[in-house]
Amino acid sequence: MKSYPDHGPAAYVGFATFLSALDHLRESSLNEPLDPVDCGGPSKATWNQLTRTFRFLELIDDDNLPTPSLRSLVQQPNRKPILRKLLQRHYSDLFSQDLSRLRLIRLEQLLARRGIHGATLTRARSFFVGAAKYAGINLSSEIRRATRHRVQRPPRTISTDKVLNLKSFAATDLELNETVSFNLKNLHFAFSFPADFAKLTHSDRNELYHLLDNAVILNQRLNERAAASENRSREDITELDVDDLRAVEEAVH
Repeated sequence: MKSYPDHGPAAYVGFATFLSALDHLRESSLNEPLDPVDCGGPSKATWNQLTRTFRFLELIDDDNLPTPSLRSLVQQPNRKPILRKLLQRHYSDLFSQDLSRLRLIRLEQLLARRGIHGATLTRARSFFVGAAKYAGINLSSEIRRATRHRVQRPPRTISTDKVLNLKSFAATDLELNETVSFNLKNLHFAFSFPADFAKLTHSDRNELYHLLDNAVILNQRLNERAAASENRSREDITELDVDDLRAVEEAVH
């Protein structure tokens, strides 16, 4: 089995955040160690995920200094072929498979071999699929359907019903918090915010979108497993559902 470096066995930052950081870095000299300001000022948690992803792809070294690969990815007008080569190099185990025929469960099994699970595995899968789609890599229809990703940053002034494609939206002020409730893909959500929902920062909105993506993906997986449950025992299905619920709990906390 392949040995992975200490800085992380896979990339698992949001792919939209990854692209946004590359856009911001066009304004940087790339001669000094990167800091959050260079990449658009993400939150501390997102910055940690972003630097782990950069190190995994060998875009920065252990001192956060940009490598030639990062300079090429940032400075070249067409970054897709560069990203494709990076993926082929750092996901060689995945590219040893026929990605155009690969089942979703097999993709997850291969990623899980890297010692990741739960919400981290879901995020790692989301990043790889988002990056592969962006780079023009042919993926199976099952994998393409399973993971949504955003390749454009949301506008500075957003309309929540348009960005989240909500079926209904309602907000009620409760003392210092604002409670936002809506339905998305037949799922009901309710969130409480300590400030105006429309004034969330870019990085905070990305974290919220990622959480919603995970919930939608989880619902799709549960529906697919329920449809295939005729040949499985009730005990096996219960075990699968518990694992998925744990993944959502990790994503929320």
